[in-house]
Amino acid sequence: MDDPSDISTDWAQQMRQLVQTLHSHGITQVQSFAWRDLADPDAGGSEVHADHVMTRWAQAGLSVSHRTSTDRQTETFSRNGYTVTRGGGRYSVFLTVVGTRLLRRARKDVAIVEIWNGVPWFSQIWGNKVRTTWLHHIHEDMWNESLPRVLAPIARWVEIWLAPKFYRRTRIATLATTTRDELIARGYSADRVVVAEPGIDPRYCPRDNAKTSTPTLLAVGRLAPVKRFPLLLATFADVLRTIPDAHLTIAGDGPDRDMLAHEIERLHLTGHVTLAGRVSDDELLELYQSSWLLVSASHSEGWGMTITEAAACGTSCVVTANHGHCAAATHNVTGLIVEDDAELSAAMIQVLTDNALRNTLTRGALTHAAKFQWDRTATILLQALVDSLPPRNHRS
Repeated sequence: MDDPSDISTDWAQQMRQLVQTLHSHGITQVQSFAWRDLADPDAGGSEVHADHVMTRWAQAGLSVSHRTSTDRQTETFSRNGYTVTRGGGRYSVFLTVVGTRLLRRARKDVAIVEIWNGVPWFSQIWGNKVRTTWLHHIHEDMWNESLPRVLAPIARWVEIWLAPKFYRRTRIATLATTTRDELIARGYSADRVVVAEPGIDPRYCPRDNAKTSTPTLLAVGRLAPVKRFPLLLATFADVLRTIPDAHLTIAGDGPDRDMLAHEIERLHLTGHVTLAGRVSDDELLELYQSSWLLVSASHSEGWGMTITEAAACGTSCVVTANHGHCAAATHNVTGLIVEDDAELSAAMIQVLTDNALRNTLTRGALTHAAKFQWDRTATILLQALVDSLPPRNHRS
């Protein structure tokens, strides 16, 4: 990630002032709780988001600890100025944390940040009143794809029916205006839901003469059902009928890797598709810079982080219409957003074969990406935490 010393002066000053406000009201530490850590093999955009924000909070003088599950032995370590504790199983971590906290008296000097990945931590029954929840998107239709069959309906009931009753008065931070609207429609208080769009690491930037000589498409993400990579492969097979020298690279790993390798063979795409697996930051930057088009057929996203990262590198997109994609991209400005899956291949072909359109979208993508800054994101989220101070104590 980018060096925390690079935090812009204005945002850094605002964050330091907010930290001072917390300190003046007796809050000396923030404890955050998330399902996965950045070091987890299944880490994705949510974990990258948390790391960027907590790094900046720590740099501003706030003591931050981060608690997550793990797939191995419990460990505690420091990263970018904040403390990470990984312990507890994939699903048992929620019960472990809640059970342990219920047996302790809530510390008045600790503020709480819950990071939902579909399942809440119910901190209002065990934590300080100074707290916020980061809720990136509603998982309602994803549970059958991401959880064992016996757990999926339970998680859906908790998220859709139980959690809103507990969290109506909690300050919620989400990534996109469309998600905010959905949360309000589900019963969350409009004056307590704030939008903090994710930033873009400054390392993501264009490079002269980086594009490949033949049309290349790039998809980045965890190889999981919600990303709908089989649909993307079938779509790319259609693209090849018109553009036979096109190539698709899929960067990422996950449970669907073997199935996708088989699908590539079944669709006779061997030689035209590369399953790159997990790639380094430098390799990802190279892929963003050199590709002609970023593509995604994902069913649901809280934000299209790969879309904005690619845009910052001068690569436009063709993506399916979901809340996160529509927030991260602008149709006909930074790329094409497709409402109907059947239109995906035509949209890809259009951008790949129309140089003038692709150049226009590239310029739009670069302009659009310039407004997303992690410093701004971290400041908005810290302000939300300050705004959760009890009214009788809160002095601006």
